[in-house]
Amino acid sequence: MSRLIVTALAVITGIFALMFSLVIAIPLAFIALIQGKRFNDQLKRNSFNHRQHASHDVIEGEYEEVIHEKASHN
Repeated sequence: MSRLIVTALAVITGIFALMFSLVIAIPLAFIALIQGKRFNDQLKRNSFNHRQHASHDVIEGEYEEVIHEKASHN
C-alpha cells in the first residue's frame, strides 16, 4: 500500500514539475525572440557608428609599467 502512495506522489510531482517548466519556458522563449530581434536591430543601427571609431589604435588612460624581478630562491 505504501508503494502505491509513493508511486502516486512521484507521478504527481513529476507532472507538476513538467507543467511548471512549460509555464516558465514558453513565455521565456517568446521574450527571448522579441529581445533577440531588438538586439539585432540595435547592432545593425550602431555598426556604422562603430566603424567610424575603429580607426583609433590607442586606448586612452593611465598605465603603469610592470617590471618582473627574479625572486631569489634559497
